[in-house]
Amino acid sequence: FVHRGANYTEDDVWSLKVDHTIFDSHRLSFTTWHSLNDGFVRSEFGESGGTLGLLFLSNIDGHNYRFNYDQTVSPSLLHHFGFGYTFSDPTRQRDTRQGNQTIQLPGVPADNPGFPAFTVQNPYGALTLGNSNQQPNDPSANISYVLLDNWTWVKGKHQLKFGGEFRLLRFNNFAGTDTGGLSGQYVFNQLSTSNLTDSRQNNLGNGWASFYLGQVFSGQRLIPAPERKMQHEFYVWFAEDVVRLSRNLTLTLGLRHEIPTVVYERNYAQSFLDTSLPNAGAGGRPGALAFLQPGQRLADTYTKAYSPRIGIAYSLNPKTVIRTGYGIFWSPTNATSVGRLSRYFNHGFSFTQAF
Repeated sequence: FVHRGANYTEDDVWSLKVDHTIFDSHRLSFTTWHSLNDGFVRSEFGESGGTLGLLFLSNIDGHNYRFNYDQTVSPSLLHHFGFGYTFSDPTRQRDTRQGNQTIQLPGVPADNPGFPAFTVQNPYGALTLGNSNQQPNDPSANISYVLLDNWTWVKGKHQLKFGGEFRLLRFNNFAGTDTGGLSGQYVFNQLSTSNLTDSRQNNLGNGWASFYLGQVFSGQRLIPAPERKMQHEFYVWFAEDVVRLSRNLTLTLGLRHEIPTVVYERNYAQSFLDTSLPNAGAGGRPGALAFLQPGQRLADTYTKAYSPRIGIAYSLNPKTVIRTGYGIFWSPTNATSVGRLSRYFNHGFSFTQAF
């Protein structure tokens, strides 16, 4: 159909799965999916507006790979191994056009992405030209690696399961959208060409006249913090025993141990208040700004997240089974969750150049 709105999106998604039996006791499987959501956000000038028609591209890119290996070691012993990789960059993309090479605003780097934003204000409304204040927040990528290995062993009345899992979670982010963006946002107001001695000054003058005369009313430009490269690891091991106590009664006993490490910046570009460090600016009194050293974290990793599991199943008759259970479950804290960084961790020092 024809989309008559200002913006549009286009989804392209495909997946592939392959299963292969090497021998009767060895099986492999591979799965992948890829998703690309193309988003085009236009300005008031529309797609045919040339340089001024595009605000930003909002392309959401994601893909995933999964590999599984299953081995039947014996009729009573099974082995499973898996590996996974997922990438997702759900954000607007940098405008590859370097508008200030043409506009040439003094003090603004010529290789900044996009165009400086000019906002023209009048009593009847305002219009913004350019897109520096709309992008980039790129990259904003979530990356995960997963390894798992587990075994199942049936012996007598027991069905034993045990194994482990490792996850590596990363979040790469560059925040360059705030406060005018990298090339800045500049406001032209009708007051610059109004008669300020007239009681009607707010309705006199013209923002476009101020624009053509170069009379900037206000402006701001972001001097950004560097790209953050956050990471944390997640370790798990577990053991479980399903015991058939009788024809009607089954007991399940299990233990799971999780170790979510504290999030850290991969280049250790994180600072904190060290209450024992002498402060040279305060006469040597304790308490000064310090940066993380390799292997150091902002908080200690909690290593006592043990999760016992107990389950009971009792069969009253061939048609009715009663089940009950007990377990302790742990949830990662804010310090060990990459996805919550934007709320609980500042992204370093940045500066807004305003005038």
